[in-house]
Amino acid sequence: MEEIRFDGIREVFLSVEEVSNMLNVSKSTIRNWCSFRGLPHIKIARKILIRKVDLMEWLERYKRGDIND
Repeated sequence: MEEIRFDGIREVFLSVEEVSNMLNVSKSTIRNWCSFRGLPHIKIARKILIRKVDLMEWLERYKRGDIND
């Protein structure tokens, strides 16, 4: 978990590994969700970071069926 501050606002970012462990799926699944299922992320060099709040919102949309398999 990385905390980054933008204009005094603290943002919590998770790595692909942290998200995969949290959801009990493979790291390649997380990368695929970023590439093909619209999971919001940022890329810094070769590192993918996912804002925790974006992950939670995306999972809610996925649960409701707003994101197709």
